[in-house]
Amino acid sequence: MTIDVKRTASSVADARDRARRPWTAAAAMMLVALAGCSSSGSGSSSSAAAAPTGTTASTAAAGPATVAMKESKLGAILVDANGMSLYAFDKDSVGATTSACVGKCATVWTALTVSGTPTAGPGVTGQLSTPVTTAVGSQVAWNGKLLYYYSGDHAAGDTNGDGIGGVWHVVRLGASPTSTTVAVGGY
Repeated sequence: MTIDVKRTASSVADARDRARRPWTAAAAMMLVALAGCSSSGSGSSSSAAAAPTGTTASTAAAGPATVAMKESKLGAILVDANGMSLYAFDKDSVGATTSACVGKCATVWTALTVSGTPTAGPGVTGQLSTPVTTAVGSQVAWNGKLLYYYSGDHAAGDTNGDGIGGVWHVVRLGASPTSTTVAVGGY
């Protein structure tokens, strides 16, 4: 019996590469997301991932948006009418009339948009506004801070984007100005 050592070694290497691919791709996407959304460049950020299921800008703009309060493992946070967590971006200044999250960043961090006037649900205090007009509607802000979805959240209550790159934070109600999260409303 003759064994082709080169062929066997090649088959083992191919099998090992196939086993690593899912992890390598996932790790690469996460690094791109972290690097793109935490860069200290011109204020624009980039990353390569899809928008969250059911919360794309085009579906969010279908009508009035309701911003609600929900208790989570992180405390009281802002969510949309479907319970999807809402985030703020440190690179957006309070009262911004343009988003600092553009290009590929906007595919990972989708703006909460509305056609019409946003509504505050039970437990939500503060002011909702629409300072930014986009192609699919107006971006909603709470107390002057623009609101976003994270593509890595797939179910109501997910808060997978909190702390990414040190610049993305789930919007917590009642956060103090000295906390490490965005203190929206308590500046």
